[in-house]
Amino acid sequence: LGYNAIINAYWLWCLREAAALARMLAEEELALHWDTIFAAARPAYERLFRDSAAGLYRDNVAFDHAGQANAPTFCESTLFILIRTGLLERIDALQLLDRIWQPDFICCRSSGLWFFRCI
Repeated sequence: LGYNAIINAYWLWCLREAAALARMLAEEELALHWDTIFAAARPAYERLFRDSAAGLYRDNVAFDHAGQANAPTFCESTLFILIRTGLLERIDALQLLDRIWQPDFICCRSSGLWFFRCI
């Protein structure tokens, strides 16, 4: 009953990579198809997962039985995946990480610094 930011970031990454692969194979029409889907999906991702009040990307959007969305939760893993997939520039992500890592900011720290060493 909801959407996961990381899974959707991987989907966007796959769309972009599929277009690049199609271009390498001289399949321009297919590349345009993947580009068109990506061009529509990328802003939709921003609308769904970017929380303007916090200035961060929420981890998920889940809905209760009445259809109400959950309160936003944040984790550095979401930002790391956005960096890894090229959907968020590193400098922008590092600024967002500075916010998440403030001692008084409540967030899910499921990945710790291990993930950070991977980027």
